[in-house]
Amino acid sequence: MGDETQAGHAEYTRYDGAEIGLSYDVEGDIQVYGEVGQQTEIQLGTLADPNLMPLVSYSLNMPLDEDGTTIEATGQLDTLAYNTQLVEDHPIAGMSYYFNQEDDSYLSAPAQDNIKPTDAVSFRVDIKPQTSGGEVFSIAGGAHKLMVNSDNSLTYTIHNAQGKHEVTSAPLTQQQWHEVAGQYHKGKLTLQVNSQINQSDVDNSTLNYGITSKGLTVGEQYTGHISGLRFFNPNSQPLVTFDDGSTQKALTLANTQTDLKVKSNGQLNANGQSMQHLRVGINYHGQKTYVGVVDKTLFTQIASYQYERYKPEGYALVYERKKYVGVPFIPTAHAFSFSDVWEGATSAVKGAVSFLIPFESLQEFYKQANYLIKDDSRFDSFEMAMAGIEIFTIIPVAKPLKALTFAMKKIFRPLKGKPFMGALGGVVGKLGEDVINGKFDRVIDMLPMLIIVGEMALNSEARESLLILVDSISSADDIFIWADYLKESINDDDPLALDNNLAMAPPSLLSTALFGSVAYAKNRAKKDENDKLENAAKASRKLVKTLSKFKNLPNKQKLVEGVESAVKAMKGATTKEFKSFLKSEKALSAAMGIGSAAFVRLLKNSGNLRMSPATIVGLLAYIESRREPDICTSTNGCIPFDSEVRRKILSNLYFNAFTRAIFTDQYGEPSNSGALFQLMMVSINHLSYELGDSANKVVDIESTFKLNLYGQNKLGVERLVGKQERRIDIVLAGSNPSGELGVSNKWIEVKSLSGYKRNSSTGAWRESGFAKKLWARYEWADRKTSQKGKVYTPLGSVHKEFFLDRVAQNGYEDNKIFKSDIQWYLQSFTRATVKGYDKNQIKYAREQIRQLPTSKPHNDGRHYISLGFEHELTDNVNYFVGSTLSLFSIKSWILKEASDEALDLLFEDFPKEAIEKLMQVNY
Repeated sequence: MGDETQAGHAEYTRYDGAEIGLSYDVEGDIQVYGEVGQQTEIQLGTLADPNLMPLVSYSLNMPLDEDGTTIEATGQLDTLAYNTQLVEDHPIAGMSYYFNQEDDSYLSAPAQDNIKPTDAVSFRVDIKPQTSGGEVFSIAGGAHKLMVNSDNSLTYTIHNAQGKHEVTSAPLTQQQWHEVAGQYHKGKLTLQVNSQINQSDVDNSTLNYGITSKGLTVGEQYTGHISGLRFFNPNSQPLVTFDDGSTQKALTLANTQTDLKVKSNGQLNANGQSMQHLRVGINYHGQKTYVGVVDKTLFTQIASYQYERYKPEGYALVYERKKYVGVPFIPTAHAFSFSDVWEGATSAVKGAVSFLIPFESLQEFYKQANYLIKDDSRFDSFEMAMAGIEIFTIIPVAKPLKALTFAMKKIFRPLKGKPFMGALGGVVGKLGEDVINGKFDRVIDMLPMLIIVGEMALNSEARESLLILVDSISSADDIFIWADYLKESINDDDPLALDNNLAMAPPSLLSTALFGSVAYAKNRAKKDENDKLENAAKASRKLVKTLSKFKNLPNKQKLVEGVESAVKAMKGATTKEFKSFLKSEKALSAAMGIGSAAFVRLLKNSGNLRMSPATIVGLLAYIESRREPDICTSTNGCIPFDSEVRRKILSNLYFNAFTRAIFTDQYGEPSNSGALFQLMMVSINHLSYELGDSANKVVDIESTFKLNLYGQNKLGVERLVGKQERRIDIVLAGSNPSGELGVSNKWIEVKSLSGYKRNSSTGAWRESGFAKKLWARYEWADRKTSQKGKVYTPLGSVHKEFFLDRVAQNGYEDNKIFKSDIQWYLQSFTRATVKGYDKNQIKYAREQIRQLPTSKPHNDGRHYISLGFEHELTDNVNYFVGSTLSLFSIKSWILKEASDEALDLLFEDFPKEAIEKLMQVNY
C-alpha cells in the first residue's frame, strides 16, 4: 500500500449496507536467492523504473477521452492529442500511440511547474521509431528534450545555469521497441537505451527552462510508436525503503534464500495525485523483477471483489443476501465501526494482483509472448518456457490453474483497460475458490476453451477473430458462458474435459514453449487422445470462421447473449444434426436478432411451430446479416435490405412473430405463425434477388396503398365512387425498371392457415371450421357492429383483399400507377394436431376467390368496372386464378428447389445430407 505508512483497514460498504474493514499491510518481503557466502547488493529502483512518484505519467495505451485528451495518470496535467492513433503494438502493455509527422501528430500540455523541477530531472519512455528525425518529447521549447537524430541515434538535452548539455546514444534499429531512460542528477547526464548507458559529466547547477510559455509536447515531427512516458524528480522521497529506511543494501547470503523487508514510505499520491499503481524496478544480476505499489482505492476494489468471491470464514451476513453484480464502487472515506473485518485481504490482493496488474509478471514473458504473436524471429522458446515457470511461482493458486492463468494472461495481455480485465479477476476468484475447496468441475469446463484459445493464439490468421471474442467479454460470467459454448463445440458425445485424475498432456497439445507443460484430464471414455486434439483443432477453425462474421458488429458484447442462447438451445436439441447447426454463426445471429428469451422459448416450444427450428434459425440468421449493413459489407456478395425494409422487419414482423415468445411458453398463435411465414418469404425472395433475380428484390413490406374504385351513375356515366386501402405483406420490384416501389411491382400475400385439425380422441383429421368459410364472397361492408357494439370484420375479408389486388393488377384508370403482378401463398405444413391446406382445399379456394364481390348494397357496378370490365359475368368468366394462389412448403423448397448457392447462404458449410436430416422432422 503505497499511500500509507501504517497498516490498517480500508473501508468498504457492501451492497447490503454492511461495513467491512479490509486489512492492509504497508510492508512485504523480497526473497533473495543465491549461494551461501555470496556477496550482493540490492538497489530499490532502476533508471527505467525508479523508486519515485512520477511528476507526470502517460501510459499511452488507452483510448482518448471524448474531449480529445489523453489519460495522464497522476491527474495533474491536462494533455490534448492531435492526429495520433491507438494501435496494437507494444511488447508489454500491448497498445501504444502511433505518431506520423506527415499527419502532424503530437501531444500538447500546458507549462506547469510540476514538469519543470529545478534541481534534478529524469524520464523513461518506450519508443519504436519508424523513420529518423523528430522529437520524442520537449519541455519549455527544448530546454529538456529527447531527439531522434538523422542517423537514428538519440540525443538527450538539458539546459542549466551553465548552458546546454547533451548526451547521445548509438544508432537505434528502426521498427523495434527500445526502452529509454535519462537523468540529470548529481553532476551526471545519463542516457540509457536498452540497458546500454551513455553518460557525461556536467556541472550540478540549477536547471534553466527560460521564460517561454511553452509546455510539454510529445512526438512532434516524429514517426513511430511511443508508450509509457514518465517524468521524475530524482531528489524526491522514495516510494519504498528497506526496514532501516535505506534504498540500497549490501549483504552476504548466509543461506540460499534471504528475506529482505520492504516497507512503504507513504509517497504514492502524497501531493494529491491519482496514480493507482506503480512498479519499482530491481535489477539482480541482470534479471529484472519488480515491487508492486498500489493505492488504497485500487486495493479496496480488488480486496472487496475477492471478499465477495471467496466469502472467507466469518463472512458477515447483515440480512438476506442479494445478488452481487460487478466490481463494487470505490468507498467514500469516513470512519465507522465495521460489521466485519477481513484480515486476509492483503494476501488475497497479492494473489489477485498478478492478474489485474500486468507489471507483477516478469517482463521477459511478455516480450517473448509478443514475439510469438507477431511471428518475430527473435522468439526464443527456451526463454519463453523459463519466463512461464517464473510466472507460475508468483501465482498463488493451485497447480491445475497454472495453464489457465498463463493462457489468459497471454491472450488478454494487450487489452489493459477493457471491461474484460475485471472479468479476468472474477474468473480467477471463482476458480481459485473452487480449487482451494477441492472442487474441479468449473476448471474441467474451462479447459476446452483454453485449448481452443491457445490454438487461435498460435495461428496468425486466427488472432483477429480471437480479439472479437475478447471484445465480447465484459464480466466473469461472460467467460464462463463462452467456456460452456466451446466445451459443447469440441465433441457431441464426449467433450474434451479435465477431471480430478490429472495427467500430463503430450507436447502436441499446444506449443510447449507457450504453456511449458499443460495439465489436462485423462479421457473418460478412453478414446484416442489424438482424436481429441483434432476435435479441438477443428473447433478452433470453426470458431475463427464464426467470429469473423461478426467483425463489423457494432456491439461485440451482444455475442455473449447469442452464445448463451445457443448453449441453452443445444442442451434441448433432439437431434445431433440440429445441435451441430446450433454451434454455427447462424444460431448466434438469429439469437441476437430476436433476443435470447424469444430464441430459447421459440425452440423449446417447437411443437407449435409450422416450420422446422433449423429453417427458422437459418433464415433468421440470413435476415440478420442483411439487416445490419456493417456486417453485410464484410460478406462477399452480400446485399443489405433497403433501410425502410430493415426498419419494418424489426418494428412489424419481429414484433408480431416473437414478442409472445419473450413473455410466455404458449407460442404458436395464428398471428405468430403468419408473421413468421412472412419473414421466411422475405428471406427467400431477398436471397433470390441476391443470387441474381432482380425482380425478387424486396422493396417494401407491410405497405399500404389506396386504390380507386369506379362505378357508374344512373345515366351510365363512369365515375370515381370510392377508395379502398390495401395493405400488402411483401412488395417485390417485379418488372419495375428502377427496381423501386411504384408501377409494375409484384404484390405478395402470405398466409399460414389451418386446413385440418386432428381429433384428440380418435386421432382422425377433420376439416377446420373456417377452411371454407374464410373464402366467402365479399359483401362490401367494411365493418359490422354487433348488438353489443363490438366491431368485427365480416366474412369475405380475404376475398376483398384478393379483389383489390386484381384492381391493382388491372391498373384501370388512376390505378395504372400500380399495374402490379400478384401472387398469394398459403403455407403448406403438417404438425401433430394441425396441418395446412391440401390440394382439394386450395382448389375450392381458387374457385371462390375468382368470383366477383356481390353487387349489393351499391349496385353501381364498382365490383367489375374497377377491373376495367364492360360486363359483370361474361368478362370474368375466363379469369383463372391458377398458380396465383398456391401452396408453399418451405421444407420442399429447401430440399428440392433451392440452389446450392442458396443453401450455402442459409446452412453455411452444412453438408447436403445433414440438411436433409434436419428437414426429416415432420413440418
